[in-house]
Amino acid sequence: MRETIPLKDVRISDPEILNAQRNAVHYLLTLDPSRFLYGFNQVSGLKPVAAKPYGGWERLEGPNFRGHFFGHYLSALSQAIDSVSDDDTRSQLLSKLRIGIEGLFRAQQAYAKSHPQSAGYVSAFREVALDEVEGKRVPESEKENVIVPWYNLHKILAGLIDGYEHLKKN
Repeated sequence: MRETIPLKDVRISDPEILNAQRNAVHYLLTLDPSRFLYGFNQVSGLKPVAAKPYGGWERLEGPNFRGHFFGHYLSALSQAIDSVSDDDTRSQLLSKLRIGIEGLFRAQQAYAKSHPQSAGYVSAFREVALDEVEGKRVPESEKENVIVPWYNLHKILAGLIDGYEHLKKN
């Protein structure tokens, strides 16, 4: 049977890898969970907290992967929390992780109120994106342009699982 080695038990000594790790942690700290939550809030009927969402694959218009990078972000924050020893940095990472997870929870709760038949659903795109992938007829005006909605939901769930695993320890 395989055992997972906790990241806190791994020590990196290679200066180039340590520098890459510092840069990755710095990058994570520059990102704003509220901007990732923008689309989730819109879908759930909540007013977005951030002034604007992120662009790129997370963009709301055109073909996109809405929500997937946020899932990766939650996983990366979780791993970074276990890999840094500086308490201030850990605290900042934990704060961003909590903001992200609590924001998803609020969006999920709001969505359940207006869509009780879909309680539990949380996403940066409407459920109609799943209908389209499943071959159901979707009016052109309702299409979401989400390229791989099931993958996006998987990344969000993976990020939540990683976040849960790390928050229950901290």
